[in-house]
Amino acid sequence: MSNLNFKAQLAAFKANTEEYMDNGNYFFYDWFCSDKALKIKSKLLMTKAERVVAKLGLDPETHYVFLKNNCPMNGRLYDSFSICTYDEQGDVVIWCAPSLGYASEMGMAELVDFRNEVKREVKASSWKELVHSI
Repeated sequence: MSNLNFKAQLAAFKANTEEYMDNGNYFFYDWFCSDKALKIKSKLLMTKAERVVAKLGLDPETHYVFLKNNCPMNGRLYDSFSICTYDEQGDVVIWCAPSLGYASEMGMAELVDFRNEVKREVKASSWKELVHSI
């Protein structure tokens, strides 16, 4: 779990503070890309996470985000972010990949909403289309 809620993460990101840099991790939990790529990837993902939090009406004080660089068996590296509850459980409530790397879904965007009993999956041909459909 993050030491910061999303509101604090976003403030640290925008101010480029030590908390954002997080020993060079930039809020990434796991990655397969070069360490040098993390900051650029983080900038793209944090702005997208901010958009999803706002669009879904999530409280930035009761959630946090972590970033992940994924390595599928069949495809290319791709990035995702998870929005979690900022409590002891730290449950993932939203998972989002702005551009999938699986060979069969290359470039598609996906969001999975775990907040209800039945998870809601949204796929779109692009990030822009995904944002409009949530």
